[in-house]
Amino acid sequence: MKLITKTKIEVLIIIILSILIFIISSQIDLFEMIHEFIESHESWELDEILPVLISLSIFLLIFSVRRLLENKKALKKLEKNHMELQEAHNEIKTLSGLLPVCSKCRKIKNSEGYWQSLETYIMKHTDALITHGLCEDCVKELYGEEFLEDIKQSEDHIKE
Repeated sequence: MKLITKTKIEVLIIIILSILIFIISSQIDLFEMIHEFIESHESWELDEILPVLISLSIFLLIFSVRRLLENKKALKKLEKNHMELQEAHNEIKTLSGLLPVCSKCRKIKNSEGYWQSLETYIMKHTDALITHGLCEDCVKELYGEEFLEDIKQSEDHIKE
């Protein structure tokens, strides 16, 4: 953003200087002064100096505008990269590494060395929300095959 501001300032300075030169030249007979200067320095000619000054001004303006456009393109790329990094940062809250889990009760040992439930640990360290239910095998084990069939029938009835 600072690069674009600098380039805008440069272009503004060139425009202001051009306007000032125009105003000064309208008040003072600039060409006659230049002509007198050239007359006193006969090795220089007006038809050589003016094109050089005009082309130098044009080249400076072209250079500044080109730099402004390049800076705008670079700023857009930086903003895009920043947005992508921000999105990636927002999604990074995930578990990684080794987690010590109790083989019997499935509690997890946290970084402070305390054992806490799997649900608490996951909700604390990720954006996931935990909900509970029973898998088909556990329903069969706890309530029997008939209860599982009743649940499936009621789910099918709800879907219709």
